[in-house]
Amino acid sequence: MFQSSFWSESDLHEKKYEIKTAPWQRFVHRDRFLAKGKGSPGFPHAKVNIRKRRYSSEPSELKNLLLSPFTMYLVRTPRIIQSLFPRFTWRNSDHEKVVHLTFDDGPIPEVTPWVLEQLARYDARATFFCVGHNVEKHPDIYEQVVDRGHLTGNHTYNHLDGWNTDNMIYLRNVRKAARMVNSNLFRPPYGRILPSQAHFLQRHYQIVMWDVLSGDFDPHLSPEDCLANVMNNVRPGSIVVLHDSLKSFATLQFVLPRLLAELDAQGYRFDVVPQATEAEVLVPQAMPSLLPA
Repeated sequence: MFQSSFWSESDLHEKKYEIKTAPWQRFVHRDRFLAKGKGSPGFPHAKVNIRKRRYSSEPSELKNLLLSPFTMYLVRTPRIIQSLFPRFTWRNSDHEKVVHLTFDDGPIPEVTPWVLEQLARYDARATFFCVGHNVEKHPDIYEQVVDRGHLTGNHTYNHLDGWNTDNMIYLRNVRKAARMVNSNLFRPPYGRILPSQAHFLQRHYQIVMWDVLSGDFDPHLSPEDCLANVMNNVRPGSIVVLHDSLKSFATLQFVLPRLLAELDAQGYRFDVVPQATEAEVLVPQAMPSLLPA
């Protein structure tokens, strides 16, 4: 079993986990898929000047780059990124024809019950990464999610960006959310988490990322293109990111019913994110250095 999410204050100060923020941790690797700065939700995500950066990806990879006028994010997470963080859950490696739909940022009374209704039509189970503050405001909606057989995960209490938040503040925020979200699953908002934060949290959580990012949060993306993002990149075992948020609701209303219908017609079933064993997640590892060589 994972250790309790209600870790003590003394745990935060254990020297061997070294959770103080080093200056270089505000930067990320200069790999072609990463850049310094802020951007749209997604890991990695970056605010870049396309004219000043070169991408040596093959055409098959480039078609999965989704560009908006101001930001860039990857619809499918490249293997090179997944290999940098091998203890994170990116997808289910089983070859069974199953898709793991995940919904971030709820529960929201105007959105989450509608999502539950759509999922019920296909006997679909999903995983909801909940913001603690929203659970505190809408505990009845959270209970609906759990009662219908879905999994929940911790998404921090205030939807904090790990790259731009002091480690102590970040970890205490996760702990605060844990008082409302009873789960051993954690997803960092925006997919942004520092190695030091991840190293500590992995004692308590399975950190779940994704291999398909729908882009439903992007106001520059049409609902049709959002649906295409998923359908063109999904594969057996994929973990797909959607959002049960007001910001994404208009797009989600178009995408989710069609996504469920099309994947169901292709023989897919929908299940919760597979939960790793303690040995798979908590084996000590050297967190990858993000300091440019």
